[in-house]
Amino acid sequence: MNKNFNKSIYVKNKDSLEEDLKRYSLVFQKSIIEYLYSLLNLEFSVVRDFINEEERSILSNFEIYKEISIYNIYYKALKLFTSDNNKDNFIINDYGFPFSLLDVNYSFGEKNIPLFRFDVDKNLEAKIFLYKEDISQRRINVELERVFNKLCDLYDEKNTYYSFSDYDIKRIKLGNYFYKILLEDYGLKDEDFQFESRQYGDNSYSDESLLNQTLVKRIPNLVIKSNIKYI
Repeated sequence: MNKNFNKSIYVKNKDSLEEDLKRYSLVFQKSIIEYLYSLLNLEFSVVRDFINEEERSILSNFEIYKEISIYNIYYKALKLFTSDNNKDNFIINDYGFPFSLLDVNYSFGEKNIPLFRFDVDKNLEAKIFLYKEDISQRRINVELERVFNKLCDLYDEKNTYYSFSDYDIKRIKLGNYFYKILLEDYGLKDEDFQFESRQYGDNSYSDESLLNQTLVKRIPNLVIKSNIKYI
């Protein structure tokens, strides 16, 4: 943890937020006040569509909404991972600004599997990072063909990708299990995400474009990134 970091600046305690929210009873409609209290009580994720886009856009101009959103995302994630039966294997880091408010990995054998990261900047703009692995021999073959001249060594070794150990399969299943849980909690599906930038087939090509892809879901004051690794 960053010793100079005061987490309470970004993740306020519930009592403080409830007191602040009382002052908005004459500003917000009753339904919005009830919605914000529900977020504080972690009844559902702020990502879910319990309000429409216009309401969310208007609310995102208020600091109280940003602060409650951060509280909701942070503590719902913390609750999810600390209540799981495998909680002893989780590595939960609270680095502090300018790093992550919350970073969760899973200790699996000799490797740590990234599961979740939550960042907030000085303007209380939030980012959620999700991680997923998938097996795709087709993508590997295409990648090898496209970068033959640059990655000839990888091309020569391409047959090694056809077999996966029990360890690999278990690791992938475990990481994707938590990926699915987080998507369900946020009320999202894979098709809700879009490519962050142009991918294969245009001038934005990079060596890792087919094997490592980042997809994005944007809502006011929050960006959710789905990081997919193909092996």
